[in-house]
Amino acid sequence: MTSPLLIKCQQALMAPKGYSAELDGWRALCHEDQAISTLQARYQQDTANAKLRIVRKKLQVGWCVEVPQASPVLDATFQLIQTTTKSLRYRTAALDQLNLDLNHAVEQVGASDDLASDRSTFMVEMQETATILHQATSRSLVLMDEVGRGTSVQDGLAIAQAVVEDLLTRHTRLLFATHFTELGRSMAPSSPVAYHHMQVVVDGGSLVFSHRVVPGVASASYGIEVAALAGCPAHVVDRAKALVSQQQQSTVGLRQDENGLTI
Repeated sequence: MTSPLLIKCQQALMAPKGYSAELDGWRALCHEDQAISTLQARYQQDTANAKLRIVRKKLQVGWCVEVPQASPVLDATFQLIQTTTKSLRYRTAALDQLNLDLNHAVEQVGASDDLASDRSTFMVEMQETATILHQATSRSLVLMDEVGRGTSVQDGLAIAQAVVEDLLTRHTRLLFATHFTELGRSMAPSSPVAYHHMQVVVDGGSLVFSHRVVPGVASASYGIEVAALAGCPAHVVDRAKALVSQQQQSTVGLRQDENGLTI
């Protein structure tokens, strides 16, 4: 049996560019056996004011990817349909009716993306990093948090280290927060860096967070242990530990310390 999913995107507000587009009508998506099959969409555009480029965009709806065929659409319009919580700082979208065989809908997404400008969270953070690298001097105070997240571990770690090394050559005052504990072992011993970490006490295999800043490099990132504390199912945690064990010889940052906790 096929059930309709009716979506009405009432308004897409592109505040950074000072432009808004009123979207008309509704988008009918049909699903059968948990697969969305068709998509047709229309839009209205203020051609006198529009300065956004018109592109063909892929629409990701749950488990399926659809490519609009009938007409090109405003950049990010279709992503607005699915992005209806954290990323609505500059955009609003409304679901008029949801008549699909679902018990609930949930999401876990990055919160810094700028779809109106076609920039992912990682692109936004890299552009901010680029601005810092172009402007920082020996008289600058630079605070950076988790540079390199949002891409592969290898790429992220390499970017983070390259950024730190570049700022150190300028004698920039830098506070650099990261989960890449490998940085403390890969930086040159002569680097003018003071390492500190948030203290974690291991008590019988359990973690106790003291919330104290203490000297030295953290011995582990405790990612899997935190996932367990957060309530992730035991079989998922056990599977993650098994994967760490398999990958510990070949993957950066996925090893175990003397307590058997993930590094």
